[in-house]
Amino acid sequence: MQNHATAQYNLGWCYENGFGVEPDLDKALVWYHKSALQGQITAQYTLGWCYGNGRGMEVDMAKAVHWYTKAAEQGHTTAQLNLGWCHLNGKGTPVNREEALKWYLKAAEQGNATAMFNVGNCYAHGYGIEQDDKQAEEWYQKAVRHGNKKAASALRHLASKQEKEKQTDSEA
Repeated sequence: MQNHATAQYNLGWCYENGFGVEPDLDKALVWYHKSALQGQITAQYTLGWCYGNGRGMEVDMAKAVHWYTKAAEQGHTTAQLNLGWCHLNGKGTPVNREEALKWYLKAAEQGNATAMFNVGNCYAHGYGIEQDDKQAEEWYQKAVRHGNKKAASALRHLASKQEKEKQTDSEA
């Protein structure tokens, strides 16, 4: 099974899930790593997730960022989402809100509803971009249309904030 990245990933999945073999997370990680080194996108994401969540190893956010980046650069939307979160929160990498927004936008442009919600949050709070309630509202609405329930709550909060600002302006 030399240099067959997808087969190596699949074998890792079988070991992780006990499909046709006894479950063995250590063996799964070996096969995921072999596959990821050859550029297999799902193996790269999976290794990032394992490092980020301590699945079969100690949590190592720097390694999680490394593998998320490899998968994100190939267009893996969940890796892009997770990489954005790492940059926003300084997990495994210094805080870089502009970089966080960049990765959230890439995932959002591929239809990821959570990423759309996160882009809305970036606009609402000025994370990596100038604060802009109108853009926040547009991104929250996109997220709602794609099934993100948190975005509906964020829209209500934003509307309440805007109403309070109107009242304050009219009283001045």
